[in-house]
Amino acid sequence: MITKEEIVKKCNEIYSNNEFVITVDFKGMNATDTSSFRGELKNTCGVDFLVVKNTLNKLGAKGTDYEGNINLKGQCGIIACDSLETMAKVSKVIGKFCFKDNKAKFVNCYNKSVEYTEDKIKELSTLPSIEVLRTKILYLLNSTASSLARVINERVKKESEEKSE
Repeated sequence: MITKEEIVKKCNEIYSNNEFVITVDFKGMNATDTSSFRGELKNTCGVDFLVVKNTLNKLGAKGTDYEGNINLKGQCGIIACDSLETMAKVSKVIGKFCFKDNKAKFVNCYNKSVEYTEDKIKELSTLPSIEVLRTKILYLLNSTASSLARVINERVKKESEEKSE
């Protein structure tokens, strides 16, 4: 069994070693939903959903940049993101469970001492993935090149018809 000291140490490591920390209130989720949420975070983002008592969480935040921002109430879990890319992936999962299905409630997201509002996370959760953006750019480049080729081909065709007359 994990001791309180180990939990506080784990929280401190999370706050010390991660760029973003997101808090989610999972009070409205049943065991199946919580399991699905955890699984999706782990499988698609490679992060854990850590459920910690709020008092231990506050103790873990002491001495870090997040110390003044941990004012939680209710049943909350924390998600740590080491980069903006991971944060973008996590925001999509949060978008599904918190904003779309309303199974959980987004509480806050901090990057050290900067808070990201719910609106920012919603916006981030609706952005297309980098793969989709690359595909769209390639499509635009390809369609522009195809259009140019058609115009040149028509011009050549027209000139050859004029010469044959």
